[in-house]
Amino acid sequence: MEIKITVEVENADELLIVHKGGIFGFFADVVLSRSKKQYKVEKEVCEQIINKLKVELPLRLEEEQVKTKLCFEIVGQPNTSDDPEI
Repeated sequence: MEIKITVEVENADELLIVHKGGIFGFFADVVLSRSKKQYKVEKEVCEQIINKLKVELPLRLEEEQVKTKLCFEIVGQPNTSDDPEI
């Protein structure tokens, strides 16, 4: 059985400015197109969610005596509709 969580960050540009030089990279806000910025931010958010779930979810399930195999993956490609053709 699967659970699907859709992540759509609405303030990617703001996050890139706030985290400039950190996890998103120094030149990301200058070099990347809008869709690539959006993808980069959303991927980072998904990775952070997965990291938290990998730690917390097994503990909570174990407390309820639930034995499971958990698999986490990020699915999706960047939307390049606003990228100019080369």
